[in-house]
Amino acid sequence: MATATVLNDQLERLANFEPTTFPVLSLYLDTRANEHGRDNFGVFLRQELAQKAASFPKRSSDRESFDQDAARIEEWVRTELQASANGAVIFACAGADLFEAMQLEVPVGESRLYVSHAPHLYHLTRIQDQYPRYVAVVADTNRARIFVFGLRTVETATTVESPKSKRVSAGGWSQARYQRHVENFREQHVKEVMDLLERIVLDEGIDKVVFAGDDVLTSYLREQMTQEISKRFVDILKLDMTTPEHEVLQTTLEAIRQKDEEEDRDKVEAMLGAWRSGGLGAAGFKEVMKALANGQVEELFVSESIEREHPEPEPVDAAVLPHLETVREPNARKQDVFVADELVTRAKQTGAKVTIVEDRSLLEGVEGVGATLRFRL
Repeated sequence: MATATVLNDQLERLANFEPTTFPVLSLYLDTRANEHGRDNFGVFLRQELAQKAASFPKRSSDRESFDQDAARIEEWVRTELQASANGAVIFACAGADLFEAMQLEVPVGESRLYVSHAPHLYHLTRIQDQYPRYVAVVADTNRARIFVFGLRTVETATTVESPKSKRVSAGGWSQARYQRHVENFREQHVKEVMDLLERIVLDEGIDKVVFAGDDVLTSYLREQMTQEISKRFVDILKLDMTTPEHEVLQTTLEAIRQKDEEEDRDKVEAMLGAWRSGGLGAAGFKEVMKALANGQVEELFVSESIEREHPEPEPVDAAVLPHLETVREPNARKQDVFVADELVTRAKQTGAKVTIVEDRSLLEGVEGVGATLRFRL
């Protein structure tokens, strides 16, 4: 199965794919079994490939490229797709020597096939946004389990174990000294966990950490957090060391999503405030696309509803999308593009962060799209 790192690398490569005159196929397959334990994607794939193929003239170079891609996709699905996969994503263009396929643990939503002049990356970006990489730490006073999660799978799991402190029965001064010893022992244990955790988040470039432990450990965790961990801190949950791995994943992922929703709301409000005041903000499709073309965008905000509201290619001024002149008539005034995909691809090309905003009401009044800017022209 593809990891979060593999997905990120693929997104970067595909975002920089040069638009071509040949058809580029972007296939998203929901490979989950239905309630009867059967796969439904086979029928979808055959019908969609046949329907899209018929739209190209027979014996044309476009049809030849498409037919080669269709045959290769069907072969890959038949021989490479694992039964355990919940989703598959394939990008293909024989005329431009492109074929990239990945299998995913996470679902891709409904099956879709896009045929355009460049890879369709919106859904892959949304998957990345929905299932981010993060670290979860489940700890008690002498042991810790550190997980790196990504795309709803365990990338790595590390255990830190300190020697247990023996209980003794003593009174007066001896009891007080023993209590200090226990407290020092716990502090040292937590410090060792934090030191290892900091190395992991810095080496792996991870920006969110969730802790889980009992009430005794909570105060030690808060006191021993380094500056780097504090910047990435999400929450402390109540789980114990015996919690199964899949429950740790499910519980911590929910905490990550709740944190993301809070951050999205705050960031969108700040972005809209900057836009209204003429500061470092942009809103609306045309304004944001111009900012992307100029390399101004720091972070792009796209409503999760934008593709449902713009499901088909739409004409856009060529002046806003100059890169499309390479695949259409030089004097054309309008170009047809998938709105959501064009925004995401341009953001990836210019190194802008992309955030898919799940609460559609936040961007409802600005065509479902906004951006914070690096600078103003």
